[in-house]
Amino acid sequence: AYREAVAHARAGIEILAGDTNDELGLRLDLGLLLGDASLRGGNAVDSMVAFRETAELALEHDAQEAAAKAAIGYTQPGWRYNVIDATTIDLLRRSLALLDESDSDLRARLLANFARATQGTESEDDSLAMVAEATAMARRLENPRALVDCLRIRFNIDRGPESIHERLALADEILHLTRNLDDKALLMESLAFSLYDRLATGDIASCENSLEEMRPIAAEAADPFYVYHEATMRVALLILRGAFDEAERCAVEAMQTGKELGVTQVDGVMGLQIFTVRREQGRLAQFAPVIRAFLDREGADSSWRPGLTLACADVGDLEEARKQFDIIAEDNFSAIAQDSLRQTCLCYLAEVCDALGDAERAEALYDMLLPYAELVLVVGNATACLGSSARYLGQLAAVMGRFDEAGQHFEFAGDLNRRTAAAPWLAHSNHEFARMLIRRGDAGDRGRILDLLAEAEQNARELGMAYLLGKLGAVRDAL
Repeated sequence: AYREAVAHARAGIEILAGDTNDELGLRLDLGLLLGDASLRGGNAVDSMVAFRETAELALEHDAQEAAAKAAIGYTQPGWRYNVIDATTIDLLRRSLALLDESDSDLRARLLANFARATQGTESEDDSLAMVAEATAMARRLENPRALVDCLRIRFNIDRGPESIHERLALADEILHLTRNLDDKALLMESLAFSLYDRLATGDIASCENSLEEMRPIAAEAADPFYVYHEATMRVALLILRGAFDEAERCAVEAMQTGKELGVTQVDGVMGLQIFTVRREQGRLAQFAPVIRAFLDREGADSSWRPGLTLACADVGDLEEARKQFDIIAEDNFSAIAQDSLRQTCLCYLAEVCDALGDAERAEALYDMLLPYAELVLVVGNATACLGSSARYLGQLAAVMGRFDEAGQHFEFAGDLNRRTAAAPWLAHSNHEFARMLIRRGDAGDRGRILDLLAEAEQNARELGMAYLLGKLGAVRDAL
């Protein structure tokens, strides 16, 4: 249906190409249709081109409504793929200038989108103030579609761990509103919003319910992005449970589906998932060249560098791990971006820091990771799920010799991993807990150490975790 809509819109635009302003309204409507159908059909680039051209035409003729709709439409692929360019800000600013300052649904939506587009150039307080103004306007207008737009942008502006419970409340309101709107894509996005943070809090049952609801909606709406995205989020839950062979198979299938449907950035998502699986299976050495290739392509500040550093440490190349770790640690780890991979990068680096025994850097990483102490490690937008973040804090505390704090983190990690049925990550936290107790050197801990190692070894054997089994063997040999 979307391909047909794209074809009809293009044909109409070609017919009107030489007409006068008498057909301006129809030309703008066709441009909006082309942008929307291209996006829903999975072609983000064509969508942005169509919306940009329509916005420029509307702005040239002071067509306020069409300019606003096209500017908002232009932002949508950017939100999906985390790409905001100067054109986004320019179109939103010029479209806002066309409108008067009285309340309207378009003004509310433009203002909220402008707040998100300028995030990073404006202070967070200014961005939040703009969204608050837009949200209040949408509530006054009692316009649910405009309100959803404002709330979903508020949800995305502050992704810090401290505000997770506020986001959960926002996700609930967004989901309630979208269930009463006839927009399948928006409903799927709302379900995904709810899933991200519920996964982080360990509410696995709610996540599974959201995925079950998403699957038929994605198929019905035939939106390639969400057909693909639903498949990748299922892989995250398989990784959480330790179904590594199935996770790898499903990750490859999801990537193939995404490519067939024209979804972009599928290689990076699959790469993170396969990296996780291969690491647990003790096959990470064969993956290091892939990470290096990503670094060469994406540049020195790539989010793949912590993964390469971890891979080097895992395969015993501590010299290269130290070299990469020192690069990342420059200026107190300022290169670690405030994005959806921040928590993952910090946890990777915590493991490297432990392997290197770097107590000085451990303190900085500990402080940066501490806000995530009670959360599950969710990679990106539910690309993978690696159990309790507290385990990594325990490792850092142990490196610094703060054994009581380390013990508290490991106890919390074990409890959360049990509650979420995260067997592989329980095995890891038990192993690290045992290592810490051995390092502490209290003779009264021997019974606890043996129990932790026994449970970790049982889980690791059942799940085929060759990498962890090797480490457990080394610990037992050292007892």
